[in-house]
Amino acid sequence: MKNEKHKVYSKSKYGRNRFVVVQNRNIHYVETGEGQPALLIPGAWSTYRYWNRITPLLSKHYRLLALDYLGAGDSDKPGSGFGYTVEEQADLIAGIIEALQVSKVHIIRTHPTLWRPIPTRPANTKSHDNNLIHVLDPIVSVGIFINQSQREAMLLRKCLPIDAIG
Repeated sequence: MKNEKHKVYSKSKYGRNRFVVVQNRNIHYVETGEGQPALLIPGAWSTYRYWNRITPLLSKHYRLLALDYLGAGDSDKPGSGFGYTVEEQADLIAGIIEALQVSKVHIIRTHPTLWRPIPTRPANTKSHDNNLIHVLDPIVSVGIFINQSQREAMLLRKCLPIDAIG
């Protein structure tokens, strides 16, 4: 099923709904925040909403690009011509990085092995060797500290290179 009209099921809670076309596929993402770009890759077959619990925190420091996989959320759902393999999704993500013209992007994913191909699978015309890969699970990471500011500082120090965290 093609989403050529770029319709969304519901307005995002944080940020703006956007689409990028890669390999003739409409990929939905939500953009919010300012600063160095960070591409948020949800858990398998999840949507950008997977990141909602930590989006307000991360958007204070980064330009967030939270994806819906091809086949999930508001992205296209091809019935044929796409096998939904990790390699195919990784190629699409490399294409998204190129199409959005982001460089030195933080790629934040949820599982240490699920998206291993991303840093080693450059898009056709551009190497992504400068991208930084982080593994973070917002479901586990958020809510384990009592104090909100302590939780934010610990989460950011542990997962991302932010110098100005007190």
